[in-house]
Amino acid sequence: MADTLLILGNGFDKKCGLKSSFFDYYSTLFKSESIENNKIRKLFEFIKNNKFSYDRIELLLKDLISVPETLTIWDIYFFIKLDLTSNNTMWFDVERSIEYSFLDEIVIRNKKYKNYWDYFIEKHYEIYQKLRSEPFYRFSTSMKEELLVYFMYVSKVNSRFKLGEDYNRKIDVLNFYEYLKDQLEIFELNFRNYLKGIVNDEDYKKKQYSNCTKLKLNETNILSFNYTEFNTDMAAKIENVHGTLTNNLSIIGIDGSYLSSNDLSYQFTKTYRKMEQFTRQKSKTVNTILDPEIKTIIFYGHSLNKQDYSYFQSIFDFYNIYGYKNSGSKSDRIKNVKLIFYYSLYEGKEPIIIKKEAFKSIINLIHNYDKTFKSDHEKGNNLLHKLLLENRIELRLFE
Repeated sequence: MADTLLILGNGFDKKCGLKSSFFDYYSTLFKSESIENNKIRKLFEFIKNNKFSYDRIELLLKDLISVPETLTIWDIYFFIKLDLTSNNTMWFDVERSIEYSFLDEIVIRNKKYKNYWDYFIEKHYEIYQKLRSEPFYRFSTSMKEELLVYFMYVSKVNSRFKLGEDYNRKIDVLNFYEYLKDQLEIFELNFRNYLKGIVNDEDYKKKQYSNCTKLKLNETNILSFNYTEFNTDMAAKIENVHGTLTNNLSIIGIDGSYLSSNDLSYQFTKTYRKMEQFTRQKSKTVNTILDPEIKTIIFYGHSLNKQDYSYFQSIFDFYNIYGYKNSGSKSDRIKNVKLIFYYSLYEGKEPIIIKKEAFKSIINLIHNYDKTFKSDHEKGNNLLHKLLLENRIELRLFE
């Protein structure tokens, strides 16, 4: 039985030479010379340049109306919300951006909206008419939200919901959220297809084996947040928590800790989508990745972002990392679990900055977990200190 749990994120694949980042994915898309990708690139460059005249919008309209089905409403959203030219833009930025679109109240022209999509549903046609009729020569930063609505309306939503020129026709909220989810699944499919085209590289396989061997301690179980797979002989048990390239299942989603299950956006949480994924599988096997004899949990390549806090909370609960006694219901043998966090250096950022950011991510993770059980035993806000005193937490550089 395994005594080590190795948790891996996208940073592991990148360390193995796989171009699996958000930046790599879009760079490949923009470099392609196909007619469809030329349209996508033209739209992106149009937005990036931030110089929007009426004439230029008119010239772009033909391409917008005929954008390929593979370009999703989420792609357009990311074009404006994220920096697609930066190699430091990571996948957790994508999931955080999705989360913000549902959870963050926004204020546009002194009016509050529950979230971005409520704003879109209410104002889409009004903005469409405005930007087509008013003579303007340059958008200000404050008008980017309106520009985003305009692009989404013209390129995707109008044809999908057959709105035409009917100003009074409303978009049904339930149908629209289903549409957003369908579009997210297309986005996931596009990324899976991209990974399938690069993952069979022999150099990647060799580095995957080598790096995994360096990280493992004794008998090891692997819990991977990546879609790439390992040979079965590389660990005692292996689980890809968000799906694999082989089973054509993948999850990009948000944390559901702060959402009611009745909220329309709950269907975008990883909990909901994991359950949905499980029910879709023809053969359902539950891999008991959390062996009770685990003494060490190793993290590498994961940003420790809040979108995955629910997973980490479940793991920490199972191993009782605080170590308090609870009427004998939790065994003393698992209270000394040690947490080891690895980080790597990379170009474009100073080593001291990378290390500080790793520290900050760890602190945020532990403090957030600390809050979840304060009411249980009134020990909140001291878990990190306790782990340090007991020499049960480390940050190490992975060469």
